Amino acid sequence: MYPKKIKIICGALIGATLVITFFILLNSFLDFSASHKLSGMIMKWLFPNAKVENGVVDDFWLRKAAHLLEYALLGTSFGGVITFLKRQFSKYYIGTALFVVLIIAVIDEFIQGFNGRNSSAADVLLDFCGAIIGLGLVIFVIWVVSCIKSRKKNKKAFA
Repeated sequence: MYPKKIKIICGALIGATLVITFFILLNSFLDFSASHKLSGMIMKWLFPNAKVENGVVDDFWLRKAAHLLEYALLGTSFGGVITFLKRQFSKYYIGTALFVVLIIAVIDEFIQGFNGRNSSAADVLLDFCGAIIGLGLVIFVIWVVSCIKSRKKNKKAFA
């Protein structure tokens, strides 16, 4: 069975995955004005000198960056869960993770279509790219750790 440390890490990653998914889907239920008001507040906080026209802050790039970041975090946490549960990272698990994240992205955009917001295939693609970035980060970390372990093992063999 799994050691206690692995169970704790995996539990935390599952919790993070669920929280990120809940956050994404909760934001999908915001209507147009509430969504833009929230992103406008964040934009004003991040960029106090942001351009304002007719009382509206231009938040297009912030919203796109948020899509990418949310799904990169989701891809990272999902990849971590798979890594700690399966103790390996194969093409099958990568495909499964990407498919689940793609379903979440489609549901996200589908819900937005009912709240007076644009439902965009481009946003689904952006979300999917974010997930690929997150999973890529997990794969990179696994590769670095395995290289370090391999070097340590080789040093012991030649010592």
